[in-house]
Amino acid sequence: MGLFDSIKKAANFITGNGADVKVFLNPEVDTKINGSLPLIIKVRVKDSEIEMDHLYLKVRAHETVDVSKVEYEIEDGEFERDVEHIKKTSETYSASYEVSGPQNLEAETEYTFEFDCPIPQDVPLTYHGVHAWHEWEFYAGVDCSGNDPDSGWNAIVIR
Repeated sequence: MGLFDSIKKAANFITGNGADVKVFLNPEVDTKINGSLPLIIKVRVKDSEIEMDHLYLKVRAHETVDVSKVEYEIEDGEFERDVEHIKKTSETYSASYEVSGPQNLEAETEYTFEFDCPIPQDVPLTYHGVHAWHEWEFYAGVDCSGNDPDSGWNAIVIR
């Protein structure tokens, strides 16, 4: 390994840029099945091998309510309108899962992992109403030395 390779490996260790991670719904299935959601996690390793301790998935769901409260007041013959914007978000579900155990991921290689993510029956699916909505988000990461490469939070519609 040359000096340039060592520098790239050190930079990836610090920044988490050693791989691109994506999580998405299996394109062959567009709904939850038997209480689980079929997901695909793709890990594209860049220019240096990664010793993965495990691949993990974080899941969260939240409901947001967004309404306006309008009050009218007449004072000294003047008509006043006061609008107050009210927005509240509450977490309805949160969980973490191990998708895969230890593995060496070779440089310049793409790996595909399939995972049936449990979706509890008592948590609402995705919906968008006039004043409220419920969303699901998924976050996949490669647990390894240094900063973990990850997908960031991705919203996925569950019907």
